[in-house]
Amino acid sequence: SSGINAEWPLRPGIARDLLEKIFVYEPEIRLTADLSISHEYFVKYREPNDEPITEPFMDPLNDNETYTTEDIRKLMFEDIVVKGEEIRKSLRIKRANVQSDKDRAAAS
Repeated sequence: SSGINAEWPLRPGIARDLLEKIFVYEPEIRLTADLSISHEYFVKYREPNDEPITEPFMDPLNDNETYTTEDIRKLMFEDIVVKGEEIRKSLRIKRANVQSDKDRAAAS
């Protein structure tokens, strides 16, 4: 056998279909992250009205500079901290709005 089945013998089904589409060497053929999350495998987990939309990835590294492993780790950590705080702030606002809606409904 070759391909994914040689490494992970899977029964036919939607999980196998997803993995076979993700683990493709050619990027122009490989399933993108957006298409992957829309795959049938994830249907039961999706909440289309409550899914975050992220900004396009912007590589913080300048191609004209050389970075050490430690430089890259530091930049990645800083990015994670900033993004994490943005996500937590957004969740706090959503929770406050939900609570306000509940309070208004209870007062009616």
